[in-house]
Amino acid sequence: MNYLGVTIGPIVETMMQTSSPAGLWFASYFFSTITRDLCMELQEKEYDVFTLPAEYKVREHLEDHIGTGTYHDRIYACVDRERGGIRQDVEDAIRAVIGLRAEELADCTDDRTDADVEAVKTELRRYLQIHYVIMTEEQLATTGVAKTLADALDALELSETVVGKPGESQLFRMIRGNEIEGANVGLKKYAPLKKAAAVDGFRLAYKEHGDQIGIHSLYYLSSHGKAEEESRAVKADKAEKYFAIVQCDGDNMGKLLGGGTPGESFEDQKAKIRNFSKHCMDYTVSSSAMVTEYGGFVIYAGGDDLLFLAPLLGESKEDGAKEDGAIDSVLTLCERISENFNQVFSDYKLSKGQTRPSISFGISVNYYKFPLYEAFQDGRNLLFGTAKGFTAGRSDTKKKNNVAVKLHKASGQTSGFVCCMDTAGKDEDSTQVYRKFLDFLRKYILSSSPGKKREKDDFMRSATYHLEEMKELFEVALLDARNAADEEQKYASIQRAFRNVFDNEGQLFGGNMLADVADLTVQADAAYGRGLLKGLAESDDAEKSPKQKTAIDAVTSMLRVAKFFVEEG
Repeated sequence: MNYLGVTIGPIVETMMQTSSPAGLWFASYFFSTITRDLCMELQEKEYDVFTLPAEYKVREHLEDHIGTGTYHDRIYACVDRERGGIRQDVEDAIRAVIGLRAEELADCTDDRTDADVEAVKTELRRYLQIHYVIMTEEQLATTGVAKTLADALDALELSETVVGKPGESQLFRMIRGNEIEGANVGLKKYAPLKKAAAVDGFRLAYKEHGDQIGIHSLYYLSSHGKAEEESRAVKADKAEKYFAIVQCDGDNMGKLLGGGTPGESFEDQKAKIRNFSKHCMDYTVSSSAMVTEYGGFVIYAGGDDLLFLAPLLGESKEDGAKEDGAIDSVLTLCERISENFNQVFSDYKLSKGQTRPSISFGISVNYYKFPLYEAFQDGRNLLFGTAKGFTAGRSDTKKKNNVAVKLHKASGQTSGFVCCMDTAGKDEDSTQVYRKFLDFLRKYILSSSPGKKREKDDFMRSATYHLEEMKELFEVALLDARNAADEEQKYASIQRAFRNVFDNEGQLFGGNMLADVADLTVQADAAYGRGLLKGLAESDDAEKSPKQKTAIDAVTSMLRVAKFFVEEG
């Protein structure tokens, strides 16, 4: 038996070239269909593709999840065939798949000819990085199937094989459009997008008349279907003019497969990978439904990765009331996605010494005119550079399940924080500060009553101002709180400091909100001290930070994010 590993790219680099939601979707979907069709070609050549769930036949699922890329960028398969025959099979499959993609792209040109198809095939062969490795069971025996193939594909991905000028190819013309006809001119002719536009609930595109489709703007997607002119006429809230791009990725997922345990057969290793793939697919399918129900748009949902665009606020009833437990903000949506991940993987059997997987998030909030490719890159940096690397002050660096949030205002100001979500509720060191923050957000900022938006905005402005200007006073209060004999004295100490600074006597709404800000501050201080929270402007290395950062800075960052939801204009 010989084993095959395939990697497909360059996905991220291609997505970075787009300036529109449709272009971002297209780049993601395009590569997902390459993986899908390669899997199908291999299955029809009687390969056992074990990065798919057991008994999963691609051809039987071609109509599933139309409009969403659901296939990962790596394939593992095996077959009882000689290396030369496998190489020929893979090359034939790659040729066939490139041919299909070239046909689709050429069909988006005016007066398409056979010469156009051949030209696009040549462009794709030069640009696409589809690499593969073939290994024997003997080569896999030492470190196991998953780890050995993954390491080999990692090395292959470092090789640069792009030839020519990809910016002049049909693929890039599709992604970028042109200055005269707009960014989406080619995509309006793209057959898979036309098909998706006919599906109820697909938010990116819609059928116009006959064979024509329309493609929604980023403003439309961020404002729950409002035109820019309409929002301008009614003076829409600031939050409607901003969008969130969210990237999610599983923590410690590679370690779930790792190397084969002593004595583990190849069949058992393949069964483990199939089971892992099934759990991942269950998670991404169910989470995608949550995003769509909220009002967001899924760009990619494959493996343990999820990428989506979302309004800052979810769809709600006309009177603004929220049903108990209803999703009301993109921050809450991410918490629910994390809980869904935990639920799906709750029955996943762990080997001795393995850590229960979790999921981390990068949430980049941007003005609708902000370059989309920059927002996409910022979301990736927040996820992989900030959330997944956030272990400051913790002895166990395996603890992840973090969320990194960064708000980029049109004025150039930024605010944000990173903290542990602990949605599983099993971390003894956790204070669940993220949930405390969401409760505060729901209770005071996003509630229809009590208090109007202007009152909330004024109060939050005052709170952040005083926290910054009288930071030393609040630091002393927190020190007293840490040394308090019991929980009652702890909260009393910090609340006295807030009452001394703010004059809210007789103002029920402001007084209640102030009390909860004090509670949030105590929770944030405990989380900060345990390395579970910080403001995004801070450095983990005190020597690189010219001014000592504290829990008050982290609380101020959180409140600035909360305040944004009620800002006008």
